[in-house]
Amino acid sequence: MVTFQGGRDTNPPPNHDKARQKLWELCPDAQHAVEVGVWLPAFCHVSKFIDAGVRVQLVEPQPEVAKELDKKWGHLDNVTIHRVAVAAEAGEVTMFRPHPLPTAHLQGSDPPSKHEGRDGVHRITVPAITFDTIDDGTIDVLSCDTEGSDWHVISKLKSRPTVIAVEMHHSRWRNKHHDEIIRWMEDNSYLNYGVIGGDDIYVKA
Repeated sequence: MVTFQGGRDTNPPPNHDKARQKLWELCPDAQHAVEVGVWLPAFCHVSKFIDAGVRVQLVEPQPEVAKELDKKWGHLDNVTIHRVAVAAEAGEVTMFRPHPLPTAHLQGSDPPSKHEGRDGVHRITVPAITFDTIDDGTIDVLSCDTEGSDWHVISKLKSRPTVIAVEMHHSRWRNKHHDEIIRWMEDNSYLNYGVIGGDDIYVKA
């Protein structure tokens, strides 16, 4: 088992397995899946699609973590790994993480870790893109867990995926763009299928 400095290891909680299975069950015929904010390979919500040979894009801004994704899947023709953050504007962004390596969040966001007593103290600078630059309009499944910056993804979607999983609440935390995301889902005819962990699952009506 690999353990990164900071104590977080490669063993995902049961909710990750449930989310992975549910995304697969809701869209088994998907041709294109995207996950934004992957963390380590064992935490990947779209790994079943990778194993099935489906075209998959993984977006992970932390260099050390992206390296682990590359070791696992970088050799596959159906997988593209984007080593960037998704932000409101392209360029460089500052991210903070509560330990030397766990999940990182954009400066100015309101991440779950802040409400769990794990506010970010380690700073990194990473390249950033807007999501529309990697969305070609064909995404069937989208999993989005960006520690409070999920609106940067949802608001720039060209595609209208069959299934969208987005982190909306976690323990005492609620996504600060909760209302905007809900409104977008309603305006674009999505129904809330249910909640797994902190992720709300939406299905296109």
